[in-house]
Amino acid sequence: MLFIIRIIHGGSYGVAATSTSALATDIIPESRKGEGIGYFSMFMSVAMVVGPALGIMVWKKISFKNLIDKNALPISLAGFILAISYSSLTLYITSYTKELDQENSAGLFFIVFALTIIISRPFIGKMFDRLGENFLAYPGLICFASGMIILSQETSSTVLLLSAVIMGLGYGAILPCFQTIAIQSVPAERRGLATATFFLLFDAGYGVGSYLMGVIATHSNYRVMYFSAGVLALISLFIYYLMHHRQTDKSNKNMNSAILPKTS
Repeated sequence: MLFIIRIIHGGSYGVAATSTSALATDIIPESRKGEGIGYFSMFMSVAMVVGPALGIMVWKKISFKNLIDKNALPISLAGFILAISYSSLTLYITSYTKELDQENSAGLFFIVFALTIIISRPFIGKMFDRLGENFLAYPGLICFASGMIILSQETSSTVLLLSAVIMGLGYGAILPCFQTIAIQSVPAERRGLATATFFLLFDAGYGVGSYLMGVIATHSNYRVMYFSAGVLALISLFIYYLMHHRQTDKSNKNMNSAILPKTS
């Protein structure tokens, strides 16, 4: 039943987010396109940030301790930066393809992107369990960043769809990987809070990115914006290494040192 509800939820969100973004793109003047889409998405993102907090209020009494789990913050920060990059896809791809006289390719882009995620997701889950998060996080982030950079150099619908496949592989690996890391970083009784922490920062990053990407596009062009989004994805990779991978290695070494018997 939860899977069925998630399908309905995801499908309705995908339709609403894409169609309303396209509608906003049509009615905003060309001279204020970036600014207008930034304001539009900012309000949507505010709702996405407030929503998890309201959900927790229904679940239990509200307090900061019940909204944020500090152990989930490192991976959530990496997700925050990634979401800034990801926001450029859902909000500006229609305007970008329209600028390149390939407006009909925007819908196909999202279909290919979604299908790639759906096809790869079962294999990704098994790989995470067998090989660990680092085996997925680094290739996933590199794929997502590469897809963004390829998208910034797009010259044909073939290149557009190629970038959708590459980014679909990357995003399909990163999001469940990051969310699982957040959950595993806390005791069982705080997993709900860890999930809330992750998506609170992810949604906040989506809101910040919506405005930031619009500002970049307004003062340059969409190609520069998508190239910048690719660079941000790489920054997320370094944050992952510094705040999760390296810290986890240190913790494991300290734990092993405490377990191993001292020799004279």
